[in-house]
Amino acid sequence: MKKLFVALVAAASALSADALTLPEIFSNNMMLQQSTQANVWGWAQPGSKVEVTTSWDNHRYAAKADGEGRWTLKVNTPAASYDTYTMTVKGNGTTLNISNILVGEVWFCSGQSNMEMPLRGFWNCPVEHSNETIATANRYRKSIRVATVAKKDALTPQTDVPVRWDECTTAAAPEFSACGYYFAQTLTELLDVPVGIINCSWGGSCVEGWLPKEILETYPDGLTPIDDTDYHRKMVMYNGMLRPLAGYSIKGFLWNQGESNVGREKEYVDRFITMTNLWRDLWQQPEAPMYTVELPPYWYDNNDGDWGAKLREAQHIIAQRLPYSGCVCTNDLIYDYEQQQIHGSKKLEIGQRLAYMAATRDYAMKGIESEAPEFIRFEAAAPDLDEVRVVADTAVAENVKAKGLKAYKVYFTHAQDGFDRMMDIKGFEVAGADKVWHKAYAWSTSEWKAQTNPGCFIKFVCPEVEDVVYLRYNFKNWAPGKLHNLHGQPVVPFTTEGKYVAVRDGHFYQGEREYRYVGANMWYGAILGSEGEGGNRPRLCQELDDMQQAGIDNVRVLIGGQKGVKAGLRDFVIQPLLELEPGVYNDTILQGLDFLLAELEKRQMKAVLYFNNAWEWSGGYSAYLEWAGAGEAPSPRVWKDFSRYNGSFMTNAKAREMAANTVRHIVSRVNTITGRPYSESPAIMTWEVANEPRCFIDDKEHKDAFVDWIGETARLIKSIDPNHLVTTGSEGPWSCENDMDLFRRIHAIPEVDYACIHVWPFNWSWLGKYVATAKEAVTTNGPASVVESVERSCQNTLKYIDEAYAVMAPIGRPMVLEEFGYPRDGYQIASTSSTTGRDAYYKYVFSIIRDSGKIAGCNFWSWGGRANVKHESWQRGDDYTGDPAQEEQGLNSVFSTDASTMQIIREMTQQIRR
Repeated sequence: MKKLFVALVAAASALSADALTLPEIFSNNMMLQQSTQANVWGWAQPGSKVEVTTSWDNHRYAAKADGEGRWTLKVNTPAASYDTYTMTVKGNGTTLNISNILVGEVWFCSGQSNMEMPLRGFWNCPVEHSNETIATANRYRKSIRVATVAKKDALTPQTDVPVRWDECTTAAAPEFSACGYYFAQTLTELLDVPVGIINCSWGGSCVEGWLPKEILETYPDGLTPIDDTDYHRKMVMYNGMLRPLAGYSIKGFLWNQGESNVGREKEYVDRFITMTNLWRDLWQQPEAPMYTVELPPYWYDNNDGDWGAKLREAQHIIAQRLPYSGCVCTNDLIYDYEQQQIHGSKKLEIGQRLAYMAATRDYAMKGIESEAPEFIRFEAAAPDLDEVRVVADTAVAENVKAKGLKAYKVYFTHAQDGFDRMMDIKGFEVAGADKVWHKAYAWSTSEWKAQTNPGCFIKFVCPEVEDVVYLRYNFKNWAPGKLHNLHGQPVVPFTTEGKYVAVRDGHFYQGEREYRYVGANMWYGAILGSEGEGGNRPRLCQELDDMQQAGIDNVRVLIGGQKGVKAGLRDFVIQPLLELEPGVYNDTILQGLDFLLAELEKRQMKAVLYFNNAWEWSGGYSAYLEWAGAGEAPSPRVWKDFSRYNGSFMTNAKAREMAANTVRHIVSRVNTITGRPYSESPAIMTWEVANEPRCFIDDKEHKDAFVDWIGETARLIKSIDPNHLVTTGSEGPWSCENDMDLFRRIHAIPEVDYACIHVWPFNWSWLGKYVATAKEAVTTNGPASVVESVERSCQNTLKYIDEAYAVMAPIGRPMVLEEFGYPRDGYQIASTSSTTGRDAYYKYVFSIIRDSGKIAGCNFWSWGGRANVKHESWQRGDDYTGDPAQEEQGLNSVFSTDASTMQIIREMTQQIRR
């Protein structure tokens, strides 16, 4: 029987290959995308000629079937109109005629049951206005076409799928996707052109169902079924339904799905972006828009749970991170009685909002509000007690639990004309540091119009919480929203909890999840993000994408350097500089930092930002001392003089105050791109006092002053920004004059959240002493290569980590390895040179982070990205490679083209986060 089945399949394949055949998507009543080169394909006898003639221009196109019988060509389509056309396909002595073709705008609709849901509704799940919609469907007979794809699962990619194009008629409309139909109906009225939708959806499907096997196998859960239901199987929708349609020319994608991925929101972000990029590749339309529908409120067995809310948040994160994408907010489109009904009835409004987004973004229509208000920030405000009592609620002032009546303002985007109500605003909750949530009383006000720099806000107050730390709006499974902007767009649910990294029980947490990270040192990030000297925003964005694809989610960045350092040393100093003289800043660098943080925010990446430097290459101690009148900085080549000079920073009150003023200026900054204060930026993880701070002078006075300065700076940062972490930037024992108690003291300061160590096998002569002229390391036993020194370097690295951890473990602070580097083979600097030694060393260090439990995160040194190394010693105008100006450029850098190193990073980031 099995042999007979195989023979029948082979015979059927041979027959279809010899006969002129078209996929079912090319059929009567079809819609073609206007003004493009539309793909047309099919099958014929291998090697035979196929001709396609289009009636709109009477042009004849020719193709030749390949060895497997497949042929493909492109036809030029006209501008949209309500005229109907034909297409004739000839080959193998056969003629196929396709009639009643419309040309307009074609959109591909996919997802699960809320996209599949037809106008007639499901059992006990009606579509509001459906009877009227179906009854009037004939009005759109000449302007709407719908192709409904049959559900077909397959374990291997298919070449065709059952699908039928229908005209818009009263008889056919009941089976049309309600969401897709209302989108088409709205868009055709807005544009006055025909609109077609291809409904390729399957109720209950997860995002993994629409991905291929080769991608799924790269995920930790691979092809393991989510459960035993057919609709939860992975890859089968991709193989059976989507792959046969890939390449049918469209305008963009619409997606309504997410319920089956609730509880897996972090994976959802990455997988949905991967899916979208894959689809764009398959369609060869890299800028095809992807517009999604926010998950509706639903109880999920617990109205007050937040797992549904977290998936909604993930959808909006995707819209921020994924180019040419958007997410329409729907939290208001639900009735109270639908809390246990996952198929909400209000599909008309969803279709309209999708169409408004397409109209404004893709068709440049003016006057339509298509964007929902989103949270920017909140801040304390002077309370008007009469306003609080009258507008908010009398109970606020009379509440026996009231701790105060401090008012706050919460700002939103896309609400420049205000909101749709002044009172009865529900859904806002606040919490203090204890994270216990309480109802907030909120009201709208026109006060914002009088501001010099206006921004629309709502006021709120909570009698139970004196100092608000966290704010959220409708961030629950079931929390219908009724607050809109003036044009009917609902406020997007949000929470400020979990956006920042916190320390608990010796570990990092983001929200309730442990945060373990693999990052890179990218000291030049603010410069590259600027529009001034050295700026290169396209390169920065490309490299952040490179990092993200490798799993790197954290960057350590120098905020900027200080001018000072005498002329003979300026070759050592990073250019351009941030602080040109005390309190005078190069604002292009700060705008570059704004841009960097905004781009990190889009990608859910974090930054560690450091202010100062014990070393000469960014000014740092030396610059402040020169400005304070301490005399000219000596050369670091004369170590005794340099270390004593820099050590005097700790006891120089004027130099310390200058450094403190820089801290105040930066931490208090408002990002010019996002509109958020730095103190509320989700892209910042940590403020770092300095890079490798040290007292330099090994006596009690300077050590005590060193501890005092670290504590003073940490307290200053926390007083301005209580949301983000603070650390020292210490190199470890090496930065503390090998005084382990001093290392403990600076990290036991209450305002210091975690400890840092750096490891430098090359700089610390674990590879032997480097001889520049010979390009080799020299040990007592003769020359030593980079590769030969790996084992020794690994042993010493482990010892250094163990020594530092033994000091940190008793005080319960996480420890981060925020610098570790290793030279390229042969001490070469070119990006084309090999990295055998470094790869082995990186793999070992990453294994310690993964397995030992002693390291909570790391930043390797350093990111060179797409830089081109031009000179061994950096010269102004050269690409930034990651290595400081005074070091050999590219020696320790990881370039995007370092395939073997990048593969190790990619593999280890996945293992470390499990």
